[in-house]
Amino acid sequence: MIDRELAARLERIRVLTRRKITSTFAGDYSSAFKGRGMEFEEVRPYQPGDEIKFIDWNVTARSGEPYIKVFREERELTMMLLLDLSPSGLFSSTQKSKNQLAAELCAMLAYTAVSSHDKVGLCVFTDQVEKVIPPGRGNKHVMHLIQDVMTFKPSGQGTSLSAALEYMNRILKKRSILFLISDFHDRGYETHLARAAEKHDLVCIQLLDPREESAPHKGLFRFKDPETGETILFDGRNRKGRVEWERLYHERQMRLKTLVKEKGADLLTLHAGEDWILPLTRFFLGRGERP
Repeated sequence: MIDRELAARLERIRVLTRRKITSTFAGDYSSAFKGRGMEFEEVRPYQPGDEIKFIDWNVTARSGEPYIKVFREERELTMMLLLDLSPSGLFSSTQKSKNQLAAELCAMLAYTAVSSHDKVGLCVFTDQVEKVIPPGRGNKHVMHLIQDVMTFKPSGQGTSLSAALEYMNRILKKRSILFLISDFHDRGYETHLARAAEKHDLVCIQLLDPREESAPHKGLFRFKDPETGETILFDGRNRKGRVEWERLYHERQMRLKTLVKEKGADLLTLHAGEDWILPLTRFFLGRGERP
């Protein structure tokens, strides 16, 4: 059983995500991740604008009227959401933490998948794989998945992208769509990421807090790493310190972009506290336009 507060939160996120999944958005997703081929569905009378190459000449000859072959996409795709719920996702300088953004994003992607008749599953990880929901279809399955995202309390205190990627590489036998959702505060996962990108359609979604990009300009701050417990004292009035903060951020971003591109995957960076629908839509559109 779930309490009333959680039930209300689940209903809000259901309404929020379903409202944002327009037919256009779902179509952009379907174009971005195409199925295995086209399957014949039916013939119908020719309409102005139909392509001549699809005319069914046998039916046309028998009926004396032009008829068109209609095909539908044979999808049978599987989406797996690899969700990093390590403690670093709890950090927030806005009203929404990275983990809260991750929950909304998972809901959106899951509902989009089932609306396109694809399967969707979930793998929650920290420094280990903590929970797996096998791929399934339907709104009831998605609500179960979202509930687990919002209520799961991980035990791990670190981040291991290698653990999640290695697990997916081992259990998924068919090519699938992998959304790796994390802040990517980790190292040493390059080999596993390369293997996942080779076997599957891998999309890395990096979630960032605005404070990670730019340092505070005033005051004295004590920052604590939620995964290691290490603390640092930062003086926002120190210009050299702010410049170094931003230099390290841009250096880290460049390393990640270069790595993902070299391994043949995609990278999308989203910021907590900002509207992420537009960049996600642009990403789908960009992928759909690829040859």
